[in-house]
Amino acid sequence: MTTVSWDRSPVFTLAFRGDAVTEKDHAVPVQVLRNGLRTIVLARADTSQLSLRYMPVSSDIQNGDVLVTSGIDGIYPQGVPVAKVDKIERDPAYPFARITCLPVAGVDNHRL
Repeated sequence: MTTVSWDRSPVFTLAFRGDAVTEKDHAVPVQVLRNGLRTIVLARADTSQLSLRYMPVSSDIQNGDVLVTSGIDGIYPQGVPVAKVDKIERDPAYPFARITCLPVAGVDNHRL
């Protein structure tokens, strides 16, 4: 299976090259597999977690949703698994939800 790697070294799987995206605030355009909702997933300082920023509290996103590349950036092909939504915090006092995701590629398992 091809995935986007959240590692510091390039990964070559089939004909797809997944570049390093663990730099803090590195962004990858994605969409929710369940409903096609488009957003951007960002790397955090802690490479074991990713985040979705600026998602309205009313967004149709759920725990367990799978995020795949949207292909809109022309760098990553469409449909490559990136992350799974792990935690959603919705506070009506704030306009945006806090959404934490886990990378699909198993960052901790890569060898350099």
